[in-house]
Amino acid sequence: TGTILGLLLVGTAGALHGSREYASGLIRVTFTAVPSRVQVLAAKILVFTALTGVVVLVSTLVAFFAGMAVLSNGGAATLAWSDDGVARAVLGTVAYLTGLGVVGVALGVMLRNIGGSIAALIGGVIFLPTLASALLPQSWDGVFKYLPSNAAKSFTEVDPTASGILLDTTTGALVFATWVVIAVAGAVVLLRTRDA
Repeated sequence: TGTILGLLLVGTAGALHGSREYASGLIRVTFTAVPSRVQVLAAKILVFTALTGVVVLVSTLVAFFAGMAVLSNGGAATLAWSDDGVARAVLGTVAYLTGLGVVGVALGVMLRNIGGSIAALIGGVIFLPTLASALLPQSWDGVFKYLPSNAAKSFTEVDPTASGILLDTTTGALVFATWVVIAVAGAVVLLRTRDA
């Protein structure tokens, strides 16, 4: 249940990491020091992924084990790490949040605007699937499962088949990874084709 809050935090951090230098104008100094713009983007993504990945991993593990302890003490049903699908769902959540952070970095570089990149990430991941499923006919349900947040459900939920229209775990992971690659590729293309 904390994934949405995590998405807001990590996605915003990624968008800030990608667009902050454009807002201040320091990107010109960065590109003067490192003329290869793709190397700058790669360094931004590497640093962001390394730091955020560790924080997300630790916080997700703490949230899981602390949450299970609280539920157990309250007499509620709990899950064990060794239960089928639990480790995949917890570690999948780490990959999902970190991947969305990388998308945030890419959007920050593409849009060069902090507010715009945050809005694009959150709107595209949280609001677009809900709005599209409410406005479009049910015949589009097969398309919705390929949106990033829906694809991620296949590897972030303990029982992904309960939702009905989800992809299998491997396909969902590949679809989500494809969205991340598309975002990074878009940032690379725009970095190469426009001025700082």
